[in-house]
Amino acid sequence: MRQHPAISLPKSEIYCSNVPDPMKQNITAILGVRAVLGTANIGHNPSYVWRSILRARFLVCGGARWSIGTGSSFPILNEPWLLNGSRIDGNIEGAHSIRDFAVNSLLEENSKRWNEHLIRQVFSQDIASSILNTPLVTQVQHDKLIWKAEKNGKYSVRSAYRLCTDELIDTSYLRRPGYWSGIWRLKVPLKVRNIFWSVCRGVLPTRVRLRDKGVQCPLSCVSCDAYNEDVAHLLFKYPFAIQVWQMSGLWHEIQQAITSSNSTADILFYLLQHFTMEQSQVLAASIWSLWKHRNLKRPSQGRFKCNVDACFSVASNRTGICICVRDDEGAFVLAKTISFDVVHSVHVGEALGLYHAMEWLSDMLFDNVDFETDSKTTHDAFHAHKDDVSEFGYIIAACQYLFTNQFINSWVEFTR
Repeated sequence: MRQHPAISLPKSEIYCSNVPDPMKQNITAILGVRAVLGTANIGHNPSYVWRSILRARFLVCGGARWSIGTGSSFPILNEPWLLNGSRIDGNIEGAHSIRDFAVNSLLEENSKRWNEHLIRQVFSQDIASSILNTPLVTQVQHDKLIWKAEKNGKYSVRSAYRLCTDELIDTSYLRRPGYWSGIWRLKVPLKVRNIFWSVCRGVLPTRVRLRDKGVQCPLSCVSCDAYNEDVAHLLFKYPFAIQVWQMSGLWHEIQQAITSSNSTADILFYLLQHFTMEQSQVLAASIWSLWKHRNLKRPSQGRFKCNVDACFSVASNRTGICICVRDDEGAFVLAKTISFDVVHSVHVGEALGLYHAMEWLSDMLFDNVDFETDSKTTHDAFHAHKDDVSEFGYIIAACQYLFTNQFINSWVEFTR
């Protein structure tokens, strides 16, 4: 992934239009930048960066709220000083009579308490309740504009994104009906759930999907070179997929779901709602495996590919290792499983998988092998040759020793 230089907020300056000087100082404090400058407008032929900065003004305004000290720095109307940063609209009935008053005019004289009698006289019942439910903290002595989306009152990109999606931007059009909670309840690895979600969301990059997004590629199936490759073909029409479902014992139920549903997502949601947890886990793992199989890259002519993976069961207190060897045609050659009566950590389990794969193939005098692991931690450690005295480090060192002494023309690769 391409790395971009981090933005140093303390050294940065930003521009806001039509903002008074006191508010500039407060925005400076919220964002942690060096200064907020200017009363700029978008201007003629603005750059993409400048347009983006100006369009983000709503975010700063929507996420700010006043921490009430004296209450003399901001007016009653159109400012975010109520509980949770809400405001009193400037168009309420009788607004002209309080337009020039600051919030401190609603406090009791010489006391940091709301003047309840005055507030109930001036405002409607719901607004009066909002004011009286806004807490006043005696320890806060100065008015300050803070960031409401973080507990410490300081701006962060993470909280700004959350604020946008939860409050400031309408994301309802992105939400789709379905049994989504059923996906996240599956007791399978996160990568399996993510693929399942992508299928139901319609974003799995099949050739039909890529073509819809403007990518120039063939429409025919990568695996069988027939039909248009969409999700429905990949999971339910591709002959190999049908064999998988038949062997898993789920094909009969899947056929019933196909006849009663209109889309792939509907089929899978229906199955999740009617399957046992064990059947649902087999369904999810099989979908992940079919997508993995679809993206499988064959090794060069005369070479073998050895895929290694580890699995973990807390309920059974076991760690499993799966090893599969294919030839340069992608055809199955050998496979082996190993289990341990203990739940190892993920990185230790993945490293053990690589070691036992190397040990097994070296015993059978294999070479010209492309070892593939989906553990980037294992892959990076194998190639790094760093001093590591943990259990993981010793396993990696054993892999390196075995690889150096038993294999001449092989290598270790990472695959997602």
